[in-house]
Amino acid sequence: MKGAILNLRLAISFLTLLPVGNVGKGDLGKALFAFPLVGLLIGVISVTAGFACQYLLAPPLHLIAVLITATVLTGGLHLDGLADTFDALCSWRSREKKLKIMKDSRIGVMGALVLIFILLTKFVALGALASHWWVGALLAPLWGRWATFYNLHFFPRANQQGLAASIGAGSGWQFIIATAFTLSVSFFIWWQCGVPLTQQLGLLLVLCLITHALAVKMSRSLGGVTGDTCGALSELTEIALLLALSSPLFHLS
Repeated sequence: MKGAILNLRLAISFLTLLPVGNVGKGDLGKALFAFPLVGLLIGVISVTAGFACQYLLAPPLHLIAVLITATVLTGGLHLDGLADTFDALCSWRSREKKLKIMKDSRIGVMGALVLIFILLTKFVALGALASHWWVGALLAPLWGRWATFYNLHFFPRANQQGLAASIGAGSGWQFIIATAFTLSVSFFIWWQCGVPLTQQLGLLLVLCLITHALAVKMSRSLGGVTGDTCGALSELTEIALLLALSSPLFHLS
């Protein structure tokens, strides 16, 4: 039990700026099962901030509060990875040069543009959910962190150095636990919102296919997973979920 709590604290310390005390240099690979739980925590805090602002400010300013809260909580970790990844992928250079670009702390034109597009898309998609904006704000971080675990578990590392190389792949049982938790929370919320089971299963299938396709594309281009591509996949999975939820084919009631 103490080990699980320590791993949870380690996951919170890694994925957020929330104070959890000194966790030392634990094995982050053993904490991967807690990534979706931390994502849900980010979602809960962001939704709380959104509801608070909803009663204090005119809409859609509460949605800006949601995005700001999530970004501040994570220190922009995944957004930074997204920008670096697109700077590299859109350079059309060799694999080695792409990896070198990703190590550059400076942001390029493509990285800046993709950040603008991602944040605008999140804002518009949450707005399109109308009164159910909280569903997207709650589930997007959950699925984004699940995608990070998926990336680290199933794909090789691009190099022997860097953040991803220092993180283990996690056990099969860890991945099953993380996936079961993510699905359980999603199904419960959608059931509460009156979404038919067939639509729930269809959305999950599309979401998983998109996440896998993106992971394969980035891994093939770069020769494997890096810390930046984990952040990129997390953000892109969030976008995929928000767009699916806001689609006319998916009915929240």
